[in-house]
Amino acid sequence: MQGRTFMEDLLIIPLEGCDLVLGNNGMKRHNPTTFDYEKRCVIIGRKTNKLVFPALVEGSLKMLSSGSIRRILKKGHALIAHLFMMSIMPNASEDPPDVVVQEMIDQYAKVFDEPKSLPPMRSLDHVIPLKHEAMPVNLRPYRYNYNQKNELEKQVKEMLTSGVIQPSQSPFSSSALLVKKKDDTWRFYVDYRGLNDITIKDKYPIPIVDDLLDELCGAIIFSKVDLRAGYHQIRMKREDVFKTAFRTHA
Repeated sequence: MQGRTFMEDLLIIPLEGCDLVLGNNGMKRHNPTTFDYEKRCVIIGRKTNKLVFPALVEGSLKMLSSGSIRRILKKGHALIAHLFMMSIMPNASEDPPDVVVQEMIDQYAKVFDEPKSLPPMRSLDHVIPLKHEAMPVNLRPYRYNYNQKNELEKQVKEMLTSGVIQPSQSPFSSSALLVKKKDDTWRFYVDYRGLNDITIKDKYPIPIVDDLLDELCGAIIFSKVDLRAGYHQIRMKREDVFKTAFRTHA
């Protein structure tokens, strides 16, 4: 290093991000070791016989999500990081919304309310036609860890309170599970693959993309509807509700 030869006992490991890591034992053999934070360098040895290692890059802070850190670690890169808990505090000095916008929010306040009941029955309620002589699907629940059990109980209780689900003695039973979302919260799922296997498929032809593009030609405004808990916005035919029964842990 820097024109000088050193003899060191090294361990060969699959390390990415740097070529050599000089540990405490190696630095002790070449005492003293000084960290000069103003000049941003590390000095090993004495004045007449020393090595100076300047910083290669300017330091900078970058906020990463848990998903980004997980991907970096999977790639095996060397990583030095400071971990801080970040929380977003409401800004009391935020300007109030425009009068016209506020009037619209007040007029359609029900749109932003949390649903407390099922939507009304309509002409296009969901149906589950079963194949001829199909037997009820009855599957055992998955295994869950302690935290997942608590989360399942919490979400099931919320759905019972809102009327989305109800207790059942149905011969059908699918398994419930939780899937981690990008924001580290849990999404409640029911594994209906067994029910799908005995259901008559609703074969609807997929629209031709070119026809859709022709219809949109010349359009200026494009909009879409993103409903909260969209699947809960569609009612199930009363005679088919029992087929959607699910089970969690005991």
